[in-house]
Amino acid sequence: MSDTVVIDANAPLIVVGCGNTGSPFAALIPSIPGAGPVLFVDYDSYEAKNLVSQRILPCDVGKPKAAVQARWLRRFGVRATAAFVGRIEDVPWGWLRGGILVSCVDSRGARLYMNQVAWRLGLPLVDVAVDGPDLLARVSVYLSGDDAPCLECAWHEGHYRNLAKEYHCDGSTAATAATNAPSALGALAAGLQAIEVSALLGTGLKAPAVSRQAMFDLRNQTCTVTRFTRNPACRFDHQRWDIRILDVRPEDVALGDVFAEAALSREPSALSLEHRRFTRALTCANGCGRIAIPLRLADRLTARQRLCRLCGERNIAAGFDLVDQLVLTELSAAERRRSLAQLGLRPGDVFTVSAPDRSPVHLQLACNGFAHAPWRKV
Repeated sequence: MSDTVVIDANAPLIVVGCGNTGSPFAALIPSIPGAGPVLFVDYDSYEAKNLVSQRILPCDVGKPKAAVQARWLRRFGVRATAAFVGRIEDVPWGWLRGGILVSCVDSRGARLYMNQVAWRLGLPLVDVAVDGPDLLARVSVYLSGDDAPCLECAWHEGHYRNLAKEYHCDGSTAATAATNAPSALGALAAGLQAIEVSALLGTGLKAPAVSRQAMFDLRNQTCTVTRFTRNPACRFDHQRWDIRILDVRPEDVALGDVFAEAALSREPSALSLEHRRFTRALTCANGCGRIAIPLRLADRLTARQRLCRLCGERNIAAGFDLVDQLVLTELSAAERRRSLAQLGLRPGDVFTVSAPDRSPVHLQLACNGFAHAPWRKV
């Protein structure tokens, strides 16, 4: 991978995580020449204990982290700024295309997800992490390409075993442990990240550190640079997708029509969304029983479907009620008539239609960019 790679100026910045490294990185964005619109993604809210380690004010306590940083940035003249209060896994891929993924998370699961999305969409991934007790800060840059390594190329079985501990059986994520990092360590990591983003945009003092990791050990005052190479045993397939935009709203196209649009309407073709599954039934977490529901994405249930009507406890989809893909021959006539919106798809979602004897077709529902999405206004 060439170290002289440069991303188009005004590329959107997708800042995932607004905590110990994400909040100081936000403060540096106005000083990054060529930075485009900014989307902050974080599901959490600030707590009083964050005042000593993160760049916030007392009035920010109790407010969504993503919204706080977006509002702050707007006050400094960065108008094209938006917030997504939720997980990065919930953001439609169409909002991410053409951007730079800026990873400021402390979750292996979120980091793995961003690595795979970055590769599918051909996005740069600038990842940082800190270790408070050992005073470590590191920055890594990944970019898809022939024989280029991804984040998972350096993972071993222990990483995947620990990853499994982050998820409950119903697919929800557990709260990650606090990094306990001093604010100065987070600020250092954010500064390293800002330099790499600036370099990707062609405005930095050096070429971006693609396929390299710089680890700063402040306790021993050392810096170690590691160059990554493609791991032939990597679990990830390193496929970059050619995605065609389907210029329709999800409520205006039926599930059955999508197969014809993809020219894969021959039996048995199938529709899928990477990292998502469908369900036709839910089970009460309190043991009230199992109920049938219209076909829908399991992680995008309606407000009414999420709660048991008998006890008010959470409904979950699990086990044999979950399917990875919708096979045309297994759909009822009524299900083929359901709109993509009724299935839970949103503007900007990317889905795949495949058949055994044909190359898969990747389609994206139309969107106007994340800054215009109504649920992201702050």
